[in-house]
Amino acid sequence: MSRIVHVVRRLVSEEWGGTEAVLYNYCSRLTARNHEVPIYTTAAMSQPGCDDVRGLAVERFKYFYPFLFLSDEARLVMDKKGGSPISLPLTAIFGRASCPVTGSRGVKVNSGCPTRPAGHAIDMSSLP
Repeated sequence: MSRIVHVVRRLVSEEWGGTEAVLYNYCSRLTARNHEVPIYTTAAMSQPGCDDVRGLAVERFKYFYPFLFLSDEARLVMDKKGGSPISLPLTAIFGRASCPVTGSRGVKVNSGCPTRPAGHAIDMSSLP
């Protein structure tokens, strides 16, 4: 069994779309194969903390948009349609992860791009 952490911008049942459907199907199949698949996301359109979304373990973190004086209405539009939220607590969690191959700290990501070398696997067992 391995731990595969998924990080998405938002995950709420009320605004279910293509990304959420793919993530749900992917995580459900991994869970059926005895993998642990926690989902980390912002608290967009919800509250920070742990939750269960259609049987999947979700942990939501506080976030903000890098704009001064953003109205509640504008924030909701960005939550629904997209934006670039920043979550310092979520960033801190991944800064503590370590690579089992090199021992280096921080997260290395496999971009899936054939012209760039893939990152090493990350030992996520130490993450909450």
